[in-house]
Amino acid sequence: MKKRLLCLLLAALMLLSMLTACSKPAASDEQPNAQEETTKGTPSESTGDPSTPASETSDEISPAPDLSGRTITLLTKETWVQGLSLSSVLPRFQQIEERTGCKIVWETAAGDDYNTVVQTRLTGDASDCPDVILLNTSTSTLAKYIGEDLLYDITKAYDVCPNIEKFYNEYQPDLKGSFTYNNGGIYNLLANTYLHPEDQGKIVSENGDNAIWYRADIAEKLGYTTYPKTIDELHDMLLAVKENYPDMIPMHMWNWMGWESARIFNSAYNLHFNNEQCSAFFYPDENGKVQYEPATEAAKEWLAEMHKWYEEGLIVVGATEDEKIGAASNGVLFSGFYANVIGTCEASAKEKDPDARFLYMPFPSKDGYDQPTIEPRATFSNSFVIVNNGDEEQCRAVLQFLDYAFFSRYGICSERAGVEGEGWSFDENGNFVPNEDFIRALKNEEIVLQATGANIHFNGPTIKDAEVEKIWNDANKKVEKDMGKTSVMSEEQQENWKEINAINCSYYVPAYPTMYFSEEDLATYNALAADLGTFTDEMLEKYILGTADLDNFQTEFVDFLYERLHLQEALDIQQKYYDNYLANSAK
Repeated sequence: MKKRLLCLLLAALMLLSMLTACSKPAASDEQPNAQEETTKGTPSESTGDPSTPASETSDEISPAPDLSGRTITLLTKETWVQGLSLSSVLPRFQQIEERTGCKIVWETAAGDDYNTVVQTRLTGDASDCPDVILLNTSTSTLAKYIGEDLLYDITKAYDVCPNIEKFYNEYQPDLKGSFTYNNGGIYNLLANTYLHPEDQGKIVSENGDNAIWYRADIAEKLGYTTYPKTIDELHDMLLAVKENYPDMIPMHMWNWMGWESARIFNSAYNLHFNNEQCSAFFYPDENGKVQYEPATEAAKEWLAEMHKWYEEGLIVVGATEDEKIGAASNGVLFSGFYANVIGTCEASAKEKDPDARFLYMPFPSKDGYDQPTIEPRATFSNSFVIVNNGDEEQCRAVLQFLDYAFFSRYGICSERAGVEGEGWSFDENGNFVPNEDFIRALKNEEIVLQATGANIHFNGPTIKDAEVEKIWNDANKKVEKDMGKTSVMSEEQQENWKEINAINCSYYVPAYPTMYFSEEDLATYNALAADLGTFTDEMLEKYILGTADLDNFQTEFVDFLYERLHLQEALDIQQKYYDNYLANSAK
């Protein structure tokens, strides 16, 4: 108990010091099931008093490598949290230093300057570079640096990084297929994903993307006892709204993408460019042949439906950030909104109509398809790479460090809840146990947790474990209930979101993989892709608004893509690397 009180006192002192130096940070944005180093048991209830002190179990459950005398330098973007700097070596990383004997030296740069800093450092002598660099691996830089032998092949050191090896070969074979370069090596460690791909989206989050929610009170008055399940049923409901509530907007689409919000409905047509995170136009058919989906008959059918809704006055788009809450009092259905906006918008609507009640609905399907196909969020763009500085022993030590700090059971838990022994512990069965007293202290100021080095979203490997996330979320809910706090969502909405999120997750299909082209192929592809993407975006919007005629879909759109913008050449490149991806995923 004394130890717990001491931890809380330290947290309070940390909070006071932080508040004098910085403003309150913005709420964290986002974004798995690891048991690789634990003995399975029944999770104990979170009581704030872990059943076994951390010192008695940590090394048995998640042993630390001995890196005594090593110094490892990391170049990355500065943390997004105001007032917190990685260069100060936050408590979470201080604990890693103590456990491994390894000194961590952070080199950081602001986001606006970061790419320039990276290019400058990698232009000189590799032996003078940081050991680890955060690299935008969605660009040609990866191919360039691999071609110059500046990056270390992770697969060469699998014997000293067992968690990373298991991550690629056992848990994430699809990512292995994506990340395997055409020479057979893997050169990057991704940022921000779940340990097991099937857990992506399973953890109920109030920050869910691209939710559809509706005025349940109005739907019930129109005779809908539950949400519409198909495109046709949804269309009929929108018509009923327009007829019975002529002063209201039947469907309000809002997000930063404008009319691209309509893409959320194309999953009903077995299309996959259906949300702001997963907008790739390429996707394989059931035979593994890569398609350019906007140029398909299915896309034409979806566009025709969206145009019909627009012509009938059923959908509007374009509310600004300041308008989105106010718009809620004048709309019935909403798409493209974040799930957590629902509570705030309901409160706004209640000012005009006390009966206003918002609930979620799943993405609608279409006759002819058993279910829609919804792509999960993309999980990576930036990755850690290890600089090949000519010192094999140092490169292997670096991978040992990364394996423990980010991919081990200890690393995953500390990323979620900070310093072991303060925010969390392992019990005797290896289960993650949050400290409820610590969580209670966090509820007033989240910065206390962030100041430990947890949950700071610093653009590096952030591997989530679905089991850990569930335990942490349940502990938070219990503490909030004990404190009499109310969620942004009502209890009804929380339960409704669990149901709808589970339905949507059951529709998931794999995202089109990120694949690393050779430098030559990438240059060719990039020269084509920009014009293809711009033209496609423009034409899709024109077809929805009716400024282009769908009767001319083949001649003015599809033929133009192939004959003027060289779509087939882009498809050939995509097919070449998709075949390579399949071959590497299967190994």
